Amino acid sequence: MRVESVRSLKRELFEEGRSRDRLSVEQVLAFGVDRRLGRSADATSVRMPSGVSLGISLPRGKARAQGFRLAVRLQSGSPEARAYATYVAGRAAREVDLEVVGPVRGLDARRSKRDPVSPGLSIGLGGVVDAGTLGLFATGARGSFLVSCNHVIGPVAGATRGHVVVQPGPRDQGTEQDGLAAFAHAVALKAAGANTVDAAAAQLTGARRVDPTFGRVTMRGVVAADALIDLVQGRVWKLGRTTGKTQGTLSAVELDGLGVSLGGATYRFDGQLEIKETPTGQFALPGDSGAVVLSGDLAVGLLFAGAETFSYANPLAVALDLLKLVPM
Repeated sequence: MRVESVRSLKRELFEEGRSRDRLSVEQVLAFGVDRRLGRSADATSVRMPSGVSLGISLPRGKARAQGFRLAVRLQSGSPEARAYATYVAGRAAREVDLEVVGPVRGLDARRSKRDPVSPGLSIGLGGVVDAGTLGLFATGARGSFLVSCNHVIGPVAGATRGHVVVQPGPRDQGTEQDGLAAFAHAVALKAAGANTVDAAAAQLTGARRVDPTFGRVTMRGVVAADALIDLVQGRVWKLGRTTGKTQGTLSAVELDGLGVSLGGATYRFDGQLEIKETPTGQFALPGDSGAVVLSGDLAVGLLFAGAETFSYANPLAVALDLLKLVPM
């Protein structure tokens, strides 16, 4: 399908999902049954269940001229979810990329104290026994900041304005003597409705030296959200607190309806990036939340969640825009 057709179908399916009408089993079976799902439409009817996310993907090895596909991600293998996936596959004329990813959770948990401090290292809130990843350094109207996830250094993690951010994080034996920054602001997460980013900023105190490079790589820029479609199925990498430097494949973009468990609550996210691990190992593990995802020397995402073989990131351009910051 053309990318515009995938976007249009995605919108239609979410609009249908907001209605109270249930699909009859005849509507589902009219499109056949996907072999990977089994005969799942045994209930009397089905509606769009929670835990279904829709995005845009491109089959590996296919040229863009051969068409994009609707990415369908199931966080549950329930009969209702499988039946609905069958219906969606029919609506997309089988042009779907279907994966059962399981529950998606924040990736909470380079761990030593470093001088200078650079992206990819362990950080956390002073006094809160946890740790995540320092994403990048940035500047704004009021000075210099570090950027990570809300659930790492923001209110979701228990921060109030001025709360000290330490490097390494407390889980890695960091104390308030290891202070690096003070929590400044975050993009609030909505319990109802869709969120776009899990992002927060802390203002640097000047107590520690900083190095904005990613290992030996100088970030050249940030890819605009509407240009991410050109990177689908491309190789990406990140530096994280737990797994260090890893590589993966950008398997889907513009993923909507992603339910993510953060801080004991579940939030819906739209417009997300999905990264698939490589055969050589996992892309991310708990503690890598906040890492920047890069394509070469261009930044694309802010890593914040993961499932069994997939990781998820906010478009970094959107996060920085909402935080009113630019990369250092």
